[in-house]
Amino acid sequence: MKTTSRLRFQLFDSILLGIIISLLLSSCSKEEIQPASSGTTTTAETAGKQKSSLLSDARMNLASEEQKASSIAVSSIKGPITDLHLFFTLSKTGTRAGAQYNVHVFDNGLVTFHGLRNCPVADMEFSIGTEKLNFLKESFENAKFSDLPASFEGNPDFPTTIITLQICSLKECHLKSVKDQASNLPEALTGLQANIEKALDLEANVFSPAE
Repeated sequence: MKTTSRLRFQLFDSILLGIIISLLLSSCSKEEIQPASSGTTTTAETAGKQKSSLLSDARMNLASEEQKASSIAVSSIKGPITDLHLFFTLSKTGTRAGAQYNVHVFDNGLVTFHGLRNCPVADMEFSIGTEKLNFLKESFENAKFSDLPASFEGNPDFPTTIITLQICSLKECHLKSVKDQASNLPEALTGLQANIEKALDLEANVFSPAE
C-alpha cells in the first residue's frame, strides 16, 4: 500500500514537473519570438529610412539638374555679356568728336555707361522707369529686330553703332547683334535707334548732366 502511494506521488510529481517544464519552454519560446518581432519592426524602420534617403537623393539630383540647366542657359549666350538680366547693349564709336562708349540696359531699368574715349566720365549708372522700359521693348518688337541683317556696312569712315539684344526662351538665351556703318538704313532700324536715344537720353544723363 505504501509502495502504491509512493508511486502515485512520484507520478504526480512527474506530471507536475512536466507541466512546469512545458510552461518554461513556452515562456522561452515567446521570448525568442519577441526579438523576431522586434527585428521585423527594425526592418520596417530601415525600409522607411532607405525610402527617405532615396527621396533626398532624388531631390538633390533634381536640384543638380536644374543647376546644370541654368549653367547651360548662361553658357549658351554668345558674346561679351552673360547676365540673364540684360536687356540690350548699345556700342558707339566716332560720335561727339570721336566719343566711344558702351551702354548696358538691364530689365530692371538699370543703365550702365562705360566711356571708352572722349567721354566726360569713364563709368556711371542711372535708371529709367517702367514706362521707358516698355517703350523700348515695344520698339524692338516693332522693328522686328530678330529679323534684321547682322550688318549694314557702307562707308568705313562713318560712325559705327552696334545694338545687341538678348533674346531668352525657356531653355536658353542668345544675343542678336546688328552693326550699322552705313547711311542708307531701313526705317525700322533708324526708328529703333531714335527711340533708344530718346529713352536713354544720354545727352542729359551723361554728356551734359544737370548740375
